[in-house]
Amino acid sequence: CSLIGSAVDGFNVTVFAYGQTGAGKTHTMYGSDDMPGLVPRSADELFKVIGRARDFQCKVLASMFELYRDDLIDLLWSKTKDQKVAPVLDIRKDSKG
Repeated sequence: CSLIGSAVDGFNVTVFAYGQTGAGKTHTMYGSDDMPGLVPRSADELFKVIGRARDFQCKVLASMFELYRDDLIDLLWSKTKDQKVAPVLDIRKDSKG
């Protein structure tokens, strides 16, 4: 069962990169022009699979966040005229912390 296969089958899919600063998380996720990372390769594969689907419609919802220290930032947020920097999102905790 692949990441893309699960997503196409209707399951929520999460990829989590964790490690110390300088460990290569960003490179693993984004890569370079010569060696694309997980994000561009997964997006390419997902849309290839969707492009072959002729009998049904597909809807893709995606989110990408960065958690750095105690700041949660939406990496897909778009700048507006009034707000040039992405807002820091609230981290909600349950009664167990």
